Amino acid sequence: MENGHLLPSIDIIQRLMKVFAVSADSLLNDSENSVVELQNHEFNEQLMLINQLDEDEKNALIKIINSMLTKKRMKDLLDGKVSF
Repeated sequence: MENGHLLPSIDIIQRLMKVFAVSADSLLNDSENSVVELQNHEFNEQLMLINQLDEDEKNALIKIINSMLTKKRMKDLLDGKVSF
């Protein structure tokens, strides 16, 4: 915890990059070179708990999240909300 803000570990940042299919730049604030602060405190707490899971549990959670995001992307694509 720095300045009263929770900061995710490098491992969590890497996993978020994978889950959301974004670059580190998307997760980091270039101008200040710091981790983007999450406004949702419940999400912050959940990230801290996820960091405490063993690797198998983390990998299972990543697969679930990836599945949900893929489903959302496909739905958006089929609904015409996403274009190439």
